[in-house]
Amino acid sequence: MKKFVLISALALLLAPLLCNSAFAQKKYAEEMRAASVVQAEWYERSLPLLSKKIPAHPKQTTLAQFADPSKADKAEKNELHILVEKRKEYLSLQTEIAINHVRTPGLGYAYAEELKQYTSKLNFLSEELYSGKITFGEYNKKRIELANESSAKMTEAFRIYHAQAHNLKS
Repeated sequence: MKKFVLISALALLLAPLLCNSAFAQKKYAEEMRAASVVQAEWYERSLPLLSKKIPAHPKQTTLAQFADPSKADKAEKNELHILVEKRKEYLSLQTEIAINHVRTPGLGYAYAEELKQYTSKLNFLSEELYSGKITFGEYNKKRIELANESSAKMTEAFRIYHAQAHNLKS
């Protein structure tokens, strides 16, 4: 596999919001869905231990995963290291997709910046799990909070950009 894409729920939730033309929305959503499928397949195949403790997408977290009191063992830490490394590829590719398909002026760059911040926070959270400071359950709870926070920021950015564009037309 030449490139691995770790697509967060954030990208799929925001697809219709980010593009201002029907064609751009459709193209962006198609790429996100395809990348999401590839990501989930890779994740389950390549990280079998982590995929049982941390779902590919935050919104797929089960009650058992939220309540998991265990900490990462050596084998899970090895998989966690692989996951963090793959996020670097994800960030680069996701930024490229956002800038190429988000046609609202400035919004693609705002999305790319939020993705960078979200990824940084997620990597810090992964470091806490790796070091034994938190459990898998705590990780999953904080991960969904980060995803929701990031989604809310992007929704607000979308609202602001489109309000400004509307005011310019008036």
